[in-house]
Amino acid sequence: MFRFDPMFESVIKVRKLTELYMVCATSPMSEGPPEEGKVPGNLRTLLAGLDTSGVQVANHNELSAIEMGSPEEALLMLQLEALLAEQTGSDDQKVMARWETFKAASVYKWYPCKELPLWCLRARSHTVEGAAELLPRVMSMMEELEIGVGDQKQLHADLQSKAIIDTGTKDAHGRAIIWMRLRYIDSTRSSASDIARLFTTVLLHALRDTGVQRHGFVWLADCSRSSFMNITPATVNAFWRTVLPNVPICLGRVLIVNPPWFISQIMWPIVSSFLPLTLRKSHVLIYGARKELWAERLAHFDVPDSSIPTELGGLADVDSEAYATSVIHSLHISTEE
Repeated sequence: MFRFDPMFESVIKVRKLTELYMVCATSPMSEGPPEEGKVPGNLRTLLAGLDTSGVQVANHNELSAIEMGSPEEALLMLQLEALLAEQTGSDDQKVMARWETFKAASVYKWYPCKELPLWCLRARSHTVEGAAELLPRVMSMMEELEIGVGDQKQLHADLQSKAIIDTGTKDAHGRAIIWMRLRYIDSTRSSASDIARLFTTVLLHALRDTGVQRHGFVWLADCSRSSFMNITPATVNAFWRTVLPNVPICLGRVLIVNPPWFISQIMWPIVSSFLPLTLRKSHVLIYGARKELWAERLAHFDVPDSSIPTELGGLADVDSEAYATSVIHSLHISTEE
C-alpha cells in the first residue's frame, strides 16, 4: 500500500504556506498580520496602478551630449532655476520656495541639499522640463521616507546590517554596482519603509560620483541563502512605487542572483506583469549551484570579475563595515534623539 512520506507532506505544507503568505500579504509600507476584521492586501493588489514612467533606464548608447561642468550645463541650470521659481506644486507653493524650505529643514547639511536640482538635470539627460518635474517628486519621496529628518537610529542600524551597500566598483559602462543581500534584511526589525529609506540613502550617497550621475547603477540582488522572511510584498511595492520612480538616478540592470523559487516563480512573475517591456528586459535572473557560475554569468552582462564581490565568485574585496561607517560619518547619521 502507498504510504505518504511525512517529509514530502512538510515540504508541500511549507510551499502552500509561503504561497498563502505572498497572497495574504501586508498592506503597503506596513508589516505583520492584518488588523482584525480587515481584508489583507496581496502583492498584485499592492502593485495595482503602479506607475513606473519615472524610472529612467540607462542606455550607454544614448548619453547626453552636454559635458558635466560645461558652460552649456551652467546655462541649463539657470533655466531650471528660473522654471522652478515660476512652477507651482500640488500644494500651490512655488517649487523653488519649497526647495529652500526643504533644505533648511534637513538635518543633513550634505550634498543632496545643495546638488539635488543638478542631479535631477543630469538624471533627465539635461532636459530642463524633465528635471523640473522630477525635483518635487524627489522631495516628496525623501519627506515620505523621513530622509534627513527625525530619528536616525533605524537608518543607522539598517546601514550596519550590510543589507544594501555600494560596492565601490563599476560595470563595463561606468555604472555603480549596488549590492543588495536579501539574507541580511530582517523584516521583523525593519519595515518596508525602513528598507526603502536605506535603499534611497545608498543611492543618494552613490550620486556623489559624477560618473554615477551620468551612467546610473546596476542593482545586484543577491538572493543566496535568503528566505521568504527576508523580502515582503510591502518592501517590493516600496521599491517600485516609492524609490525607483523618484530617485534621480538611472537604472542600468537588475541582476537577480540565485533566486529561490518563491522569487522566481511567485514574486517575479507578478512584479513583471506590472512593468513595461524596457524594464522587464533590464532584469536578469542568474541561476547556478556554485558562485563560479554566478561570476561567469555576471561577466556576460558587463560586470567584470574585478567588480564582482568575492562572495559571488569575483575578485572585488568589498568591506561592508567600512562602507557603512563611511556613510554614517559622511551623512552625520546620529543615534541620538
